[in-house]
Amino acid sequence: MTNRDPLWARAALWLLFAAYAAEALFFVYWGRPFLDEGVYLAAGGRVYAGWLPYRDFPFSQGPTIAYVVGLFSEIFGSGLLVGRYVSLAACLATGLAAMTLGRRLAGPLAGAVSLVLLMLNLPAMWIGVTVTTQALSTPLVVMAVLFLTSKHTSAIGWAIAPSLLLWSTCIRLTNGLALAVVLIWTAAALARSPRTLLRVTSLLAAQAFALTAPLWLAPRAAYFHILESPLTRSTRGGFQYESLLDRIQGSTGYFSVPETDYFPILPLAGVVLLHLGWRFWRGWRPDGSLPLRDALTGRLALIGFAALVFVPHFALSSGFPSYFATSSILLCIAIASAAPALFGFSTSAATRHPLLRAGAAVAATALLGVSIVDASRERSTYLNLARGGFPHFQQTGRDLSALLGPDCTMVTFQTHLAIEAGCRLLPGLEYSMFSYFTDLADADAESYGVLTPQRLDERIREFRPEAIAVSRRLVGRLRGAPGPSDEHALDFLESVRGNYTLHSKFPVASGLRLPMATGQERMLLFVRNDLTIQ
Repeated sequence: MTNRDPLWARAALWLLFAAYAAEALFFVYWGRPFLDEGVYLAAGGRVYAGWLPYRDFPFSQGPTIAYVVGLFSEIFGSGLLVGRYVSLAACLATGLAAMTLGRRLAGPLAGAVSLVLLMLNLPAMWIGVTVTTQALSTPLVVMAVLFLTSKHTSAIGWAIAPSLLLWSTCIRLTNGLALAVVLIWTAAALARSPRTLLRVTSLLAAQAFALTAPLWLAPRAAYFHILESPLTRSTRGGFQYESLLDRIQGSTGYFSVPETDYFPILPLAGVVLLHLGWRFWRGWRPDGSLPLRDALTGRLALIGFAALVFVPHFALSSGFPSYFATSSILLCIAIASAAPALFGFSTSAATRHPLLRAGAAVAATALLGVSIVDASRERSTYLNLARGGFPHFQQTGRDLSALLGPDCTMVTFQTHLAIEAGCRLLPGLEYSMFSYFTDLADADAESYGVLTPQRLDERIREFRPEAIAVSRRLVGRLRGAPGPSDEHALDFLESVRGNYTLHSKFPVASGLRLPMATGQERMLLFVRNDLTIQ
């Protein structure tokens, strides 16, 4: 925003930002808990206790998130709420960057529409305040694009955008493709300024060396946890794609159909692309120079960045709604920057076309309608104001803490449950269900810090955890088939048989919306027999 905007326009933008902040705060307290939140909080506790990611405990994301989340946990205490406050700050940074970027590309109306679209984007709002890699990496990506619209005169200025993308990649590795493109783009722009290019390269190399230290300190384990394990996860689970088409469908199926929340954003982005294609036919050509000061090129770049940060997910052979969060926000900003032209607020009549404006109106109405329906139905994946929501989850954590006592150890795949109860996780289960392998040799499992059935049995004997909290569904993963009954579900483990008793059953939100999981797991709590229960 600048002083050239009318006072009422600036006031309206800040009022909208205040509404956006209020919605984000609402999601902090009422957004459904997500099992991944415990994974990153557990990693944060480990690194500040002197443990090294990959070498000392399983971790399949970039190392930076563990150190960021762990720093605030060390200062303010562990727990999901502390981690969510960190993500809230990142979410507010995303909103501010989106508003500024929309305003810079197409005026205050585009900045306002950016905030409105973000507020209607329920899955992105939810994931934006949870303790996840997307929550912390998304504002870095959006700010990187914002700095690409600024004029740079120094090496530090030119290094800001690639540095932001480098940090985002060290949080979520799927942003690496966008980083690579911007690095090439920056090098091309500075080809005639070798001294500036050398300085930029030095700044980036120093940051990369520091941020990736845990990777090169344990390269073999890092390769296993970051690449080998995620890329073979579907195969190990007994599911394989037979063709490239099947892989694409599997990677996009959860958010490319009309029933899902992201769907209306895609036709809106399609309208923007049609508008750009029409302008290209009328003689416009993208400005490939840096910085991106041309509004039309900016929209194209936003759509391109949205594709770049999503495409790497095809390699994962799975599709979760959270994967599309960052891309959807970039698309929302691109849509907002086109709104003034498509809806007739542009000063140039040449920027408009009746069919495009009609398509934009239909798609915008669809987005608004689906978002309102989502809010009225209180999607169980994002919000649950009754049983299964965040307040209920916090109460469950307090109940378990009172039951098990201080300094308890828990065996569970629901890492966020152990964190909220104030319990230590059984060493080797830090990365939830993805740190347990049924097809890995015990020697390899030991070198990678993960567990197999035999090693799990040995660890339970060694640490004698006070409690084992597992869902009926994940018991099947432990033993290869569901147990005969809840009471005897874990009897196949010698360490459990006769030493633990089923104490209670209770629901815990998992944060997943999949065909096999509706966002809530029914947990079985086994308590060690010699534990005194008040």
